[in-house]
Amino acid sequence: MNFRPNKIIGIARNYRAHAAELNNTVPEAEPLFFYKPTSSIIFSGGTVILPQHVGRVDYEGELGVVISATAKNIEEEKVNQVIKGLVPAFDITARALQKSKGHFSLAKGFDTFCPIGILAESSSDGSDLRLRTYLNDECVQDSSTSNMVHSVPRLISYLSSVITLEENDLILTGTPAGVGPINPGDNLRLEIDGLSALTCSVM
Repeated sequence: MNFRPNKIIGIARNYRAHAAELNNTVPEAEPLFFYKPTSSIIFSGGTVILPQHVGRVDYEGELGVVISATAKNIEEEKVNQVIKGLVPAFDITARALQKSKGHFSLAKGFDTFCPIGILAESSSDGSDLRLRTYLNDECVQDSSTSNMVHSVPRLISYLSSVITLEENDLILTGTPAGVGPINPGDNLRLEIDGLSALTCSVM
């Protein structure tokens, strides 16, 4: 089913190999998070529109977790009680702008910068799913959600200690290694075990 997130929370540097490929440190003690506006959403089959004059823009394939009910200070052991389902998502990032400004939400918040797929309703925390991103039918990311630095239960528990999570909130859990630039005319596809593939074009 398609759904409209209430708010979008992104997790940065949650795979060690991705942090390493961008020469970033890993936030071991606690997750590093940012916000994306709901105006950045497009649905599978839509088009990512590259802004002018921002330099390099990258794809980042990610597992999205959708919240089912209000959650505040929830324990890790009870997180499955507030998971509505899983969804594939791209966290499109204006990489050059991110590096020059150091501002996550600015670089990741443009219109069309959050393509999301079909929600698979489940209480699963997606702890061991294969994730593959294809750029023009070439596999460019191939990893498992088991490689996350902070697991989904840890992410939800931590975020709920800071933010009141609400129904249909979307948490983007981070991207594995293999990110790279996109250009007009490109096509992206994200495949995650058990979920419908997410596709989008670029212009």
